[in-house]
Amino acid sequence: MKTFREGINKALENNGLEVFYQPIYSGNEKKITAAEALVRLKDDEMGYISPEKLSSMNLLSTLLLL
Repeated sequence: MKTFREGINKALENNGLEVFYQPIYSGNEKKITAAEALVRLKDDEMGYISPEKLSSMNLLSTLLLL
């Protein structure tokens, strides 16, 4: 079993980053007014790793700077 960091490194090496667009709706008109891009890391063993998990661990920014 690999460590979390090894899984992230493998996903980064294998183009494991995926972008999902989430619509943002206006409150009153219920129209899409914008969208936010969410980056998800996909690993073969661990599946999708949420931005919240990466952000809370500050791993993504650390790995991208290395």
